[in-house]
Amino acid sequence: MSNRKYSKNKKVQSSEKRMESKRGINDFIMKRRKIFTAVGAVIIVALLIFVAYDLGAFKNNSSSNSSVNVTIPNPVPWGTFAQISTSNFSDNIHFYWISWDGCPIGAANSWGLYLAVQQHIPAISNDFILHKSFSGDSAPHEPGLLFTQNLSISNGKYYFTAFYMYNQTHTGTVGGTPIASNQLVSKGLQEVNATEPSFIASWIYQIQTQTPSQVTKGGSPIAPIGAIGHHLVTALIITGPKGAYYLNGPYFYLWDLTTNPSAAQSYINSPQYETYVYSPSYVYSNMKGIAPISDFAAEINTIVDDVS
Repeated sequence: MSNRKYSKNKKVQSSEKRMESKRGINDFIMKRRKIFTAVGAVIIVALLIFVAYDLGAFKNNSSSNSSVNVTIPNPVPWGTFAQISTSNFSDNIHFYWISWDGCPIGAANSWGLYLAVQQHIPAISNDFILHKSFSGDSAPHEPGLLFTQNLSISNGKYYFTAFYMYNQTHTGTVGGTPIASNQLVSKGLQEVNATEPSFIASWIYQIQTQTPSQVTKGGSPIAPIGAIGHHLVTALIITGPKGAYYLNGPYFYLWDLTTNPSAAQSYINSPQYETYVYSPSYVYSNMKGIAPISDFAAEINTIVDDVS
């Protein structure tokens, strides 16, 4: 009898100890609820940031503000700059050059762009190769400057970045991934979005795939998503403290100069235009003497003044 009583008392004591232990844990949790809540919130936020970063939601916007007011003209002009914002894009001037390896527009515009940027960032003189546009394009074999892939150079106030969306024949990425003809626009957008600041990718999307172009029929954008044979076109975007300008299309048709000796004669002293310019030692001095190229460089510098 006494053993059963002892055993019963032992069970009661054990139960009481468990209850006290639970109460102690509950008290501990209750007293530190705010701390646990704060820690939990920090963990959740950290996980959300990690996921968002992994999905590409955060981009390098160090030289710009992605929330600024932007006005996109309708239709989008072709071959001329359009002011799309008057908002502050930080104290720096940034040139965003987005093209593809074999682009004749990229070749034509590259000379004037080089002359303008070189005045602000002399280091660009060491960051290009001489190149020709795709032989199968409507303006084949144009001589031009191909800037270093994913180039980003600066002198502290002026920044220049170059990105190429497609390979020489626009059949794949520069990295070698093949692209189907009806996927060139969407894949190009992915390439830009993965490399450029998010606001640049957004502008490319809105201007080239969603807004009618001045050179298309029926109110179509220049690069409709999913359309066979269409691709994103070369664009130059300049941002600064007083706004942003956007250009797509050729400032002039360099192809006319390279294939028509009489046209070439009005700008240079040699009918062998391609031979004349296709040498590193001539890139700077001779380009200054060709009117359309120097005019384009002058307009770029006017834009720089406007956004400064």
